[in-house]
Formats: sequence, C-alpha cells, structure tokens
Amino acid sequence: MAKSSSKTKQKGSKVETSRVPSFRGGHLPAEEDVKRLRTLSAPHVESFNYFLEHGLDRGIKSIEPAEFSIVDPTVLRENPSSIDWNETATVKYWVESVKIAKPVKASSGNSNKLLPRECRERGLMYSGPISGNFCYSVIQRRNGVEIPSKPVRIEKSFGNMPIMILSTGCHLYGSTPKELVKYKEEVCIVLLGSKVEIDRPLLLVSGLSPPSLEAHTHSSTISLSLSL
Repeated sequence: MAKSSSKTKQKGSKVETSRVPSFRGGHLPAEEDVKRLRTLSAPHVESFNYFLEHGLDRGIKSIEPAEFSIVDPTVLRENPSSIDWNETATVKYWVESVKIAKPVKASSGNSNKLLPRECRERGLMYSGPISGNFCYSVIQRRNGVEIPSKPVRIEKSFGNMPIMILSTGCHLYGSTPKELVKYKEEVCIVLLGSKVEIDRPLLLVSGLSPPSLEAHTHSSTISLSLSL
C-alpha cells in the first residue's frame, strides 16, 4: 500500500477518505477484501493442497519396492560361486499409506493443536508429523517357484513436514476473518519494501511470515517496520 494513500486528511470536522481506497468501517476486513487478498497466495496454497490430497500418495505409489537377498555372509565372502541365487530367499520392502497430519504440540499428543502464532512466538517450525506403514514380505524360492509370505505392516513416524498456512493441512484452513482475529492471526504482511503504514488490521493472506516485524501505533495509523 502506498504511503501517501494510507493517511487521511482532516477537512474541518470531516475525515477525507478518498485517498484511502481500502478504507472501510469496522474492525474486521470486508469479505470482498479478504477474497482479493487471498488470490495473491492462492497458486501456492492450492499447489500445496494438491500435494497433500493427491501428490503425496501418487509419489509414494510410484516408488518401486526394494529387495535384498538372505545369504550367509561367510559363504558370500569365501565362496560366492556356490550360491544359487535362483533358490535364495529375499526380503521385499516398501512404504505405503503415508499421511501428513496437522501440527500438534509435541508434549501434548494429537489432541492439542499447534497454531502459527505460537510457532512465531516460540521460534518453532510450523510442521505436521509424517506417518506411514513400513511393509515387508519374505519370499522363499523352491525349484524356481516364489512363495511370498503374508506382508507385515509396521506403523512408523517419518519426521515432520512444514505446513503452508491456510492450506488444508493448517488449523486456520477455512477460518473466517473473525476467527482469525480470535487466533491472533489478523496481521501478517509480506512485501519487498522496508516500511509500510496501514490504517486497519490486515488479514493473514500468505503462508510466509516476515523475519522481523515491529509495530508502532500513531493515533489511528499503525506503522509496521519490516526487516528483510
């Protein structure tokens, strides 16, 4: 927002707002403004949503199972030519049903959700736990015939995945302006300049947060200094 357009001028007892296109009454942004602002980050958020809903599953399924042979290491080292690889048992293993959950507090279990505001204040990564099944099957070979065992599936944790704010993997997904204010997520600005002045709170519209943000109030104007 241009600096010259964010200030109002006094004309007698009236306030001139013609130079402030975004000016609207009330403490909450209008739904029209919310939709327009969210189009800025829509390509990124929608791409991340596709990854969570379709891309991750397709990517995991495209990975071919790995396999290794079960042999006596001593025989393999001293007399490898004696091994009949066509009759050697193997273990086939793969990963399936990988899911990324919404962020939670590590010490509180899945019942206590972790919000972006707390991550910013505590210097934490806003990430969700990755879980899935590690699977394997032992394949015996007798006279050229493969006899696979019943697959064994073990639930495993595979670390954490950073979550894009306002995506379907975020606790703020689908939140109204009033709900975002309740979560203390009403102010979040992403820009390339060094300073901006606003005359009302802005909705969080992007998955990015400024590295350093300082706020100073001057009557009805809030001045935010951003360090990049």
